Amino acid sequence: MDHLLYGLSHLQAEKLELGLVSTVAAALCPAHCGYQEYRYLMQHPEVHKIAARIEEQLSKLVAQDRSAILDRNKLSTLDWSAMQQRGIHQQALPEPLPAYQNDTLTEYHYFSGRSDRYLSPLLDRNVSPTAQRMIQENMGDIFNNNPELSELFSQQRDAFMAQFRARLPWPEYRQQLVAYIKSQREVEPRLAPVWNKIDEGIALVDSYHQSFRQNQRQPFAALTNRDLTGDMVISHWIRYAHQHAPQFEDYNQLFSTNLKSKIAEQPEANASTLYNINTLIAVYPRLRGSDGTGTARLRFEYMDAFSRVGDQLWLSNGIDHIVFLYENGAWRLDQICRIAADSYQLCPIIPAETISST
Repeated sequence: MDHLLYGLSHLQAEKLELGLVSTVAAALCPAHCGYQEYRYLMQHPEVHKIAARIEEQLSKLVAQDRSAILDRNKLSTLDWSAMQQRGIHQQALPEPLPAYQNDTLTEYHYFSGRSDRYLSPLLDRNVSPTAQRMIQENMGDIFNNNPELSELFSQQRDAFMAQFRARLPWPEYRQQLVAYIKSQREVEPRLAPVWNKIDEGIALVDSYHQSFRQNQRQPFAALTNRDLTGDMVISHWIRYAHQHAPQFEDYNQLFSTNLKSKIAEQPEANASTLYNINTLIAVYPRLRGSDGTGTARLRFEYMDAFSRVGDQLWLSNGIDHIVFLYENGAWRLDQICRIAADSYQLCPIIPAETISST
């Protein structure tokens, strides 16, 4: 999805009329024109004056030669200079965000459009080498100076390694490994110290995965201000998400516990959520050319769009359904739906009283 919405595709109506005013507004809207920018220009008196002047010229030209309306050479004789203006909308822009750059990035990071890459520790599609290493490390030196235990385990090693090396999503991998350990406790109870260590390792991995879903830190200072308006929250959030996507431990803190749990537990069912996160973050690099103006434009797009309900800032208008939750001292993304880029199918409009992160 190009920027916030495609220039003329945002208006959902049974009848859409295009004319000189819409043509002028589209021409004067800056690169990656946003819905509110286009809407502002459509209503601006200067845009209507420009359209009227062009219409007057066209009327005179057509009066002399009706076919001229289809002749590019004749149309080029008209004065189109007013269509080159680019500053009309800027008078309405709010203050840009303070300048910010993640200095730990060694080179400019262009968000790749793959939030599943940056949230991969949550997705658990396959057990990670980290999880397997944690289980192995927890076994420690249990076989050292214990030749009898080592000999007993050597008889089970091949069967155990077949289970241990399986490539499955963590929930399935865990279930299979736990079931195997349980059965082996009955087959060879003398290996109980080994089975106990493996069970402890599985519990450590569970704790490790659970830590991704918890929000105990506030790495982004601007988002700790509970009184921020919605346009400020979403603008800061988008910039932080883009700048810190490669650093999972910080990036992870931009999402609510509720949203991370849903993604972790049902990654395939939440594929559209991941895609919508992508489109939201991808706004930032498109505006990067002039960061001050870019963040002001981003704020303008969401000015007065969010409502505050308790610890939530919510926006639900069919084009966007975005909810931020103030959780453990910072604003975090809790829900997201965006108009479909391929079909322009609207998001469900959810009344404020039904929005909950629980």
